[in-house]
Amino acid sequence: MSRIDYTTGDYKGFKLLMIDALQERLPDYTDTSETDAGMVILETVAKALDVLSYYQNAQANECFLTTAQLRPNLLKWCKMLGYTPKPSIPAKFKQYFVFDANQGVVTLPEGFIVRTSEPIISNAVYFTTLEELKVDTTSPLDTTQKGYVKTISDTSSEQYIFEVDVAQGNLISGEEVGVGDGITMGLRYTLRNNPVSLPDYDENGFALLPRVNELTNAIEYPDNYDKARHFSLTVGGEEWVMKSSFIDSMSKDKHYTVEVNQDNTVTIIFGDGVNGAIPKGEIVANYRNGGGTVGNVGAETITVINTSTKGLSQTYNIDMAYSLGVDKESNSSIVLNAPNAYRTKWGCLSAEDYADKAMELFNQIMMSSSFPISENTDIDLSTLEVLQGITDETEKKNKLLDTVQVCVLLKNSKIRDDLGNILKLADYPKLENSDIVAELKEMYEARGLIGTFVEITPFTSKDVAFNCTLLPLAGYDFNTVKGQVIDKLKDYFLLGGIQAGQTVAINDVEADVFAAITGIRAFRINSFSVKGVNDTSLDITSNKWEIIEFDAENTVITDNRG
Repeated sequence: MSRIDYTTGDYKGFKLLMIDALQERLPDYTDTSETDAGMVILETVAKALDVLSYYQNAQANECFLTTAQLRPNLLKWCKMLGYTPKPSIPAKFKQYFVFDANQGVVTLPEGFIVRTSEPIISNAVYFTTLEELKVDTTSPLDTTQKGYVKTISDTSSEQYIFEVDVAQGNLISGEEVGVGDGITMGLRYTLRNNPVSLPDYDENGFALLPRVNELTNAIEYPDNYDKARHFSLTVGGEEWVMKSSFIDSMSKDKHYTVEVNQDNTVTIIFGDGVNGAIPKGEIVANYRNGGGTVGNVGAETITVINTSTKGLSQTYNIDMAYSLGVDKESNSSIVLNAPNAYRTKWGCLSAEDYADKAMELFNQIMMSSSFPISENTDIDLSTLEVLQGITDETEKKNKLLDTVQVCVLLKNSKIRDDLGNILKLADYPKLENSDIVAELKEMYEARGLIGTFVEITPFTSKDVAFNCTLLPLAGYDFNTVKGQVIDKLKDYFLLGGIQAGQTVAINDVEADVFAAITGIRAFRINSFSVKGVNDTSLDITSNKWEIIEFDAENTVITDNRG
């Protein structure tokens, strides 16, 4: 008997193996046509083996972090590595509310609903206020009232504009999750509304939520508490505490954990009486339902008041979101970030760790890069926070040696504008308009090496223009093919696809363009230029703080036909 090929895993391979084995045992059996009854049986078995092989391979892939596809298995790996996947984040806006004068005291409660003005209401995106707004509209208006912006006056009436923060989603109050019997271990309950805005965790694994001071009985809020991501759960009327895991939970600790599933539903998980207490009593959840890129609507789009309120005449948002909505962490991102979290664990040891931690802990960051600041010879030293006020040159040099530069790019809600043009680096959210810098500095202060300073800056753009020759195939219009080449070059250098510090081979660019466009007979990049300086190198290189972008305006494509 011939040796079995154990690597065979498809229908054709199984069929050929069985035919060989059959003819080895029955040399006279030579009819292998599809009409033969024996072949019908053999093909049926081969198909069954093909299906079984698929499931066997799939099961094997799910045993490894880098090849797993199913969310539950990735979450198991995250637990083993001590990594918490980032949940979705709701978009937040500054919303204007216009009140008519002399309407008495008008109160908009926390959770007051406004929405976008879609023709079909079911397509509208809903937003709720993050705090109560109480306005005394008595004329003349007391302009010291919280949220006051300005007064609009004409000959007939006055109106007052007030501002309040709104976040995408709705408040869900008093959802009855289930009932704990105090006996059953590892109870799991899935919330009925999704997605859920879950909080971040502190360095001890506790959710960043308000806590009651046991001594003063006062409610204490963390410094970086986000009202849009509030979550609370009670068992028998007593509030329990959310943790990232049960690893430090004792048998009587009233802790629970949460998991974000593939379909965006959230499952609440209780302990087993050894790590985490077993709940007894009615389980009730209060949370904010919402989050993700669906909330990244444009300026002047949130204009509908969901519930008519006396004295409130109009609402609108004048700007884009000051905090963009972000979808839950993808499977591919988990595969990338979870090992980094295991490698660095809690702190930042190497220069690269500072970028890894930014990506791991902040879902709104699209790209980050970190390195000793002395590597960036182009940086304006006068702008460095760490050097301000230092006149001694020796001390400056010592500070630089202990300084890490972290470049950060915030996510945008889309990669193309309304006309289909690919967005440039300048179109992405600005660091100075975000709270992310302060949050990063706070994180690095806690997790960075003692004596190491961190400078957080945006990436810079390295605009590359090309000088090319193009020969279209017979029957193809040059200008049409030229336009296709330009579009392909834009796609090739799509932001996020080309990482900072990456080397791009000119030959790879040429090959990609040639393969993608059918009307090309010959295409060649003769040279490229950066800020008008010509370069005939075979590769385009960038520093760790530079992102290569395609400069279509200054790119020249010449007809090779002369």
